[in-house]
Amino acid sequence: MKRKRIWKIRMVKDYENAKNHLIVGRVIDENPTRIIIEGRSYHFGKNVGRTKDIARGDCGTRIIPWCRIELANELPDDFDYYSAELEQRKKKGVVLTDGANECIIYADLGKPSD
Repeated sequence: MKRKRIWKIRMVKDYENAKNHLIVGRVIDENPTRIIIEGRSYHFGKNVGRTKDIARGDCGTRIIPWCRIELANELPDDFDYYSAELEQRKKKGVVLTDGANECIIYADLGKPSD
């Protein structure tokens, strides 16, 4: 049986006022030029103070060229990206959680401690 691969992908932003673009979902197919992923998108700017600052898109299938992918993280293969919710965490920022697993969507790095 083929293992289900769940990824969080951050895409390249080419213009100054661009928002962060993330997709969390299941890799359907890939080849040397592109990846096909069925998942949900998340968009946010530089200043995230709460979960409402992150726009959550609909689930759908997206074809992304590898040259547009800045970073990809593999998540647990049982991560329920379809139903997962955004939650605020004091020490982590905003995470996406399905109740059993979570991944950081926005890291609140805060000020360095003295």
